[in-house]
Amino acid sequence: MKENRAKYYREKMNRLEEQLLSENRQYFDELRSYMLFSSLLYDEGDINEQIYVLANDLLAAQADGITAVEFFGNEPKQMADELISNMPKSTWKERGQLVLLVFGILWGIKLISNFGRTGTVMINPLSYLFDVVLAGVAVTMVFLIAQKSVYAGNTWISKNSSQIILMITVFVIFITGSVSGSFLIPDLWRIVIPYPFDLAAILLLCIFTGAWILFRKMTEFYPLLFVLFTYALIGGIQRYAVAYQQESTPLFVALPIVVVLAAFVLYLIWDRRIIKNKSNF
Repeated sequence: MKENRAKYYREKMNRLEEQLLSENRQYFDELRSYMLFSSLLYDEGDINEQIYVLANDLLAAQADGITAVEFFGNEPKQMADELISNMPKSTWKERGQLVLLVFGILWGIKLISNFGRTGTVMINPLSYLFDVVLAGVAVTMVFLIAQKSVYAGNTWISKNSSQIILMITVFVIFITGSVSGSFLIPDLWRIVIPYPFDLAAILLLCIFTGAWILFRKMTEFYPLLFVLFTYALIGGIQRYAVAYQQESTPLFVALPIVVVLAAFVLYLIWDRRIIKNKSNF
């Protein structure tokens, strides 16, 4: 219900923004970006509703010949901070759901990547927990970079090149830390999933994740499903080949490569259709 409310106001907001003049649209876009990146612990529906009200007021002012600067003033950051501070924060249950979503995606990708390799699937719980800490730091840094860059004036962080460098740095630190942790963290409580139970586990994971994302119509996670199913298919092929000692045969050497290439082609076709549908909307 809350997801639908947030989406409802987001879509109405987008339609209003298209009606704004160029100068007013830039002002509103910066205000909107700052509020969204500053409200991680607040209810998304409340934030989107407030931004929609601002867009509606600005559109009415624009009809009277008033600009965004004249209507809202020269201190949009201060205004946004005051608006956010007066809003109710999200409940601990909602925050917990957000944390579980992020961690679930992270652990799912890690498990699928382990499954996509040859050999027995082995899980190191300490490595998974370490990735959680890294992901928390990385997500926090990304939000801070995005928030600080909106009203940064002429400082270095306001430049797109600086923001890209910072984002890439955060990504590299996360990947480096995750890979290093896989080798350096002691394997104290190793969990081994033998064949064919690994196939069953991945199949259940794919079904549950796919059903959950499709049922909730979380279109932003559709590409993640594509990657997940591709990894699962490759892992299943490799598990079958190892179980029946066929991993060195030409068929099972070439088959994973064919799957990757086919998945890449299908993804390009799918992506082009999405772009075409948006352009015709």
